[in-house]
Amino acid sequence: MKVRHIHRIANETVVHAIGARGTGELEIQGFSVGMSKEEALQKKLLCGLIHWGLKGGQLVTSDAHEGLKAAISQVPAGATQRRCRVHFMRNLLTHVPQGDKAMVAAAVRTIFVKANHQAARRKLAEAVRAMHTRWPKKTS
Repeated sequence: MKVRHIHRIANETVVHAIGARGTGELEIQGFSVGMSKEEALQKKLLCGLIHWGLKGGQLVTSDAHEGLKAAISQVPAGATQRRCRVHFMRNLLTHVPQGDKAMVAAAVRTIFVKANHQAARRKLAEAVRAMHTRWPKKTS
């Protein structure tokens, strides 16, 4: 976002935490503003949450940002990190031609709805076998 600093406009990053109550309600838990999404800003957010009384946080769902993963491992909250499905799907579909994205997305969504871990792993292996030769990850 653009912010004003001493008569200058600068780009800054806002990171935020949203928590889920036992009722399923979502609420903003906190946020931090800084120059980039690096580890220090992420750590500032997590430490702020603990300072303001957050207890019992068990899971952080986010993009695969390395700064956040490092901050989660350092801040003594006892939480684990899980990759956000939306970010995962966006990253995956960058390797698929536009005309095939709907089919690939539908196939991947079937993996997430499996009843247990073993069934999901089997479906994932099946999908990888079917799609890998047609859409190999491009490296450049």
